[in-house]
Amino acid sequence: MSSLDLGLIGNCCVSALVDKTGSIVWCCLPRLDGDAVFHSLLGTSTQHPGHGIFAIELEGLTETSQSYVPNTAILQTRLQGR
Repeated sequence: MSSLDLGLIGNCCVSALVDKTGSIVWCCLPRLDGDAVFHSLLGTSTQHPGHGIFAIELEGLTETSQSYVPNTAILQTRLQGR
């Protein structure tokens, strides 16, 4: 992961940090003070690249954008492919 440009999603019991591609890079479960299940924000070992992240990848991804819907806590992530 090369950017700290992240969005926050959650419901007051559980929250997660989401990057521009919609991947969850940090999430503690079952509560905010629980163990980090998705933890790629801290980096991953070279032996296990991709560990600690939840991602559904779009083949042919060309452009992404992420913003909060005005006056809400709704994070909108748009992925465009070819």
